[in-house]
Amino acid sequence: MSVADAKNKLPELIKEVEDGEPVTICRRGVPVVDIVRTTKPRRHKRVLGTLKGKIQVLDSDWSKPMPDAEVEAFLSGRVRLLLDTAILIYAVESPERLSKRAISALENKENILELSAVSLLEIAIKTTLGKLRISAALARQAVADLDVRILPYTAEHAFHLFELPLPHGDPFDRQIIAQALSENIPIVTSDKKFRLYKGLKAIW
Repeated sequence: MSVADAKNKLPELIKEVEDGEPVTICRRGVPVVDIVRTTKPRRHKRVLGTLKGKIQVLDSDWSKPMPDAEVEAFLSGRVRLLLDTAILIYAVESPERLSKRAISALENKENILELSAVSLLEIAIKTTLGKLRISAALARQAVADLDVRILPYTAEHAFHLFELPLPHGDPFDRQIIAQALSENIPIVTSDKKFRLYKGLKAIW
């Protein structure tokens, strides 16, 4: 079959190949291309226990929540910390409302402080509703003064909401909790409800 014919009959040629018929395309009477059916990629069978005996569990309680002492020791090194919305406001407007532990975490220059983009949305909406009075310029200054980087909210974070239990009903806090669980980073928060979520490290 010529190249010109192949262009005009591509759907029919594909059907022939699917039915097992050989199809060869020629240029000036010389065979140049064989159209063949692709083979389905083979999926590897999932195998369990491949690292049996190769991983050492040195502490039988390794999967349990970290006690306060361990969290303190953990914070002595460089670590990402996600700030709850209220913590950002407290830190720049009324730092006396912060706990000693929270102040220590925020003042540690080795820590990487992050703020969810959801927190900026919350501040903007609550300003519009008259619950806060803060301009975009002041919000930017707060972020800059605390040397905080903004953590974008992604679809992967949102997918965590599907299985997030209901102890916390606030939509902003639920998104921030889902984000922290997805990123596996501790949250600095005074909200006791955050501690009800399994796997979430809350610092206060």
